[in-house]
Amino acid sequence: MEDIAPGTLIAGRYRVERLLGTGSVKRVYLARDVLTRRDVAVGVLRVSPEGDPTLGPRFSREARAASALGSPFVVRVLDVGKLGDGTRYMVTEAVLGRSLDAAIRRGAAPPEAAARWVAQVLAALAEAHRKGVLHRDVKPENVLLDPVPGDPVGEVA
Repeated sequence: MEDIAPGTLIAGRYRVERLLGTGSVKRVYLARDVLTRRDVAVGVLRVSPEGDPTLGPRFSREARAASALGSPFVVRVLDVGKLGDGTRYMVTEAVLGRSLDAAIRRGAAPPEAAARWVAQVLAALAEAHRKGVLHRDVKPENVLLDPVPGDPVGEVA
């Protein structure tokens, strides 16, 4: 799949603003939901014809499983679907903060912040495990720190 140009409408609803990042199986775009007028993140599965045929169904299964989680420390899944050409997508709330990996590269975090982030990640994983969801890629790059004014450390994992 090629990059999606800014201004493109995905699923008739999500207007692409810019690319946020590219992973091994999907590209994530910042988009504007034209119905709710809020920013969202749209993950679009990158599948090549010679790729793994189980990837698409697994992507959809994982999106449905994640949508069952309600922890304040889990990015909420808002929509999931398939475009006319068969491309699968998942829409989540937009978290525009930095990754834990980026925070670590800047040096040691204050102990209070590090302790809160660890507790928040563990709370999210505990809920996922209670609901039978296994996150197979827990690492600092996949933990987002959302700036929250008024939070004691300023960011929530």
